[in-house]
Order: sequence, then C-alpha cells, then structure tokens
Amino acid sequence: MARFIGSNAILPGTVREEQNGIVMLDTAFGTFGGANRAGIDAHKGREMSIILPAEAVDLVPADVPQDEIRASFGSNAIPCTIDSLQIVGHIMHMIVRFADGKLINVEGHVDKYRNRLKAGGSAFIAWKSTNASVIDH
Repeated sequence: MARFIGSNAILPGTVREEQNGIVMLDTAFGTFGGANRAGIDAHKGREMSIILPAEAVDLVPADVPQDEIRASFGSNAIPCTIDSLQIVGHIMHMIVRFADGKLINVEGHVDKYRNRLKAGGSAFIAWKSTNASVIDH
C-alpha cells in the first residue's frame, strides 16, 4: 500500500539488494529502486520506503512499448488510470489512480504531456531510481 503526504508518494517495502547506491525494495506494487542518499544500512530484509516527489515522477502513456519504458526507468513503472488533467499556466496537474484505489498527484510542463494523455486513459507512473530516495522506517 502506498501512502501520500503532500506531493510525495511513499512506497514501503523490504530491501532486496543495494548496488551502487541504489536500493531495490520489494513493495506491494513490485520491485522498485531509489537512491540511498543518507547512506543507511540497507541490508537484505530491512524495512524501508521509497519517497517519490511529484516532480520526480513521469506519466507514461500505456501505449509506449514496455522495452522503451524499461530502457528509461528500469523496473520503476506502476500501471495506473488517469483520473483528471488540468493545465495551470505552463504546468499540467494530473491525478492518477493505482489499482488499489490510491491516488497520486503528478505534475509536469504542459509541453511534455499535451496531446499524449487523456482523462480515463491508462498509463504508467515511472521514475528513475536516482530521482527517488529511500528512507528508514
């Protein structure tokens, strides 16, 4: 289950491994990575969480080939449905829903998303491991 505080998503999980400062966690949504910026002891089996700031998350249309998503984001992609899109100035604010009903806010420059997404459509929330952080519970 994901928790949301402000514009950050928190994905709790259990450490699978750490390589080159990236900690891979087994979560309710799958296995995902985040940077270990604080140098926390991330031994296998330890409970930690990945923090995803809204600005670090990309919304990728579901019709993008899986190999292209993996090339850009590794395993860091969660299927979702777009609930709403709203343009405010040069920023597009999007609310997306995960399969478990939880919501997350995503925002990005309007030029990046215009004409690529629509409300009710399917997509993936995706991020680069270096743009997320892991924290201790």
